[in-house]
Amino acid sequence: MLEFALVTIEFQYTERKVECMKSVKEMPTKRRWFMLFLLCLVIGINYLDRGNLAVAAPVMQKELGLSPATMGILFSAFAWSYAFCLPFAGALLDKIGPRILMTIALVGWSAATFAMGLVSQLWNLIAVRLGLGFFESPIMPSNIKCVAVWFPDRERALAVGAYTATEYVALGVLTPVLAWILVTFGWEMIFFVTGVIGFVIGGIWYKWYRSPGDSAEVNDAEWQYMKAGGALLGGETGKRPGIVRPDTNDSVNAHSNPVASSTKISGKGEVNETMRLTQWQATKKLITNRRLIGMFLGQFSIMTTLFFFLTWFPSYLVTEKGLTILKSGFYAMFPFLVAIAGSLIGGKWSDSMLDSGKSKTLARKLPIILGFLLSTVIVAANYVDSIPVIIAFMAVAFFGQAMASTVTGALLSDLAPAGYLGVSGGLLNFFANLGSATCPLVIGFIVDGTGSFAYALAYVGAVALCGVIGYTLVLTKVERISI
Repeated sequence: MLEFALVTIEFQYTERKVECMKSVKEMPTKRRWFMLFLLCLVIGINYLDRGNLAVAAPVMQKELGLSPATMGILFSAFAWSYAFCLPFAGALLDKIGPRILMTIALVGWSAATFAMGLVSQLWNLIAVRLGLGFFESPIMPSNIKCVAVWFPDRERALAVGAYTATEYVALGVLTPVLAWILVTFGWEMIFFVTGVIGFVIGGIWYKWYRSPGDSAEVNDAEWQYMKAGGALLGGETGKRPGIVRPDTNDSVNAHSNPVASSTKISGKGEVNETMRLTQWQATKKLITNRRLIGMFLGQFSIMTTLFFFLTWFPSYLVTEKGLTILKSGFYAMFPFLVAIAGSLIGGKWSDSMLDSGKSKTLARKLPIILGFLLSTVIVAANYVDSIPVIIAFMAVAFFGQAMASTVTGALLSDLAPAGYLGVSGGLLNFFANLGSATCPLVIGFIVDGTGSFAYALAYVGAVALCGVIGYTLVLTKVERISI
């Protein structure tokens, strides 16, 4: 009898253990957050490689005899090749996926960054910066696509906020470090150090990044969670043989290459064929879409503010306000650190409004418009002399830029036709980086012509107001584009 009771107890214990293990097994994995971590690493070195020239600029200008106008040309060279290549990078992304393309990009732009420390002639410097822009062009379309395929709607803005915050973490935390390297070892060492870091991160990305369909670490529960939440699981290339996801079919995977077809969202996150289009036909339809045109104008504004901080801000502190290199590095970090909060708050606020039942139009547009309005505060720096107050105005402006930038990434995922995230992101960032290209150039000529940054700050504030127009009068309703 006792033996029977013991067997019964043991059986019940085993049964509960099996049920518990089953329950644990069925819990969604969190692989998407690891992929976001990898993306953050890439974004961090990407923006450090864009911003390192700004730290080196005051010394380079003096040692190489460069005028502000010439320095503006050097700053903008990156953005011209970057903007020109973006549509092609987006199309290539849709063909081969972010794992391979981003690896090639990381190796290429790290080599260009390293080479920056090896040349001193103006035309060689310009050529290297053009190469940097060429290899960095896949980054933003890849960011948008990775988030769209890995994250459901309710987590998407937060995910964009996380990688956007990484931009400012890298620049804010490491700008004083770069300033110290500059003073201690010379401007060339800045580019050697950041170039080597980029090579390392390129290897990490290639080894660990996978699409949802290629990742054995994604269990069925996480796959279903992403799918039910609107993740565009059919918008990625490739699928590892032997991994069969529930409730998926060949019609979804057939559209992993969106060059061949136009697509619509059907249900939640699935992709179904509607018509056959060439890449050029799809591009023409997207580039003339009113909602995207509103985003084009807004993103031009966002990047204008960003590239003031990425290019001229340290020089503004040194030449206009008379700070030393080390002090400028110290003060320059504060707007970047405040921008971290802007990116996280913007993303969380947008997602929270969606969770509370607010429309996507309100949830996505409100933080962006408010961000643009805050960015205009940069003009107030013209009317004060106190360095801490100036830095405070700059921090408010950069907070607004970060908030607008974060939600814009999520908004494109909501607007772009499924299967066309790459090309849509490429087009958006082409127009955005017209702002990247013109901002340092315009500011360089303004400073060269007036001897002051006053009109330069006014220019940045005026462009921010153009972003308000784009999101209020041009982009009216947020809904998925059908082509």
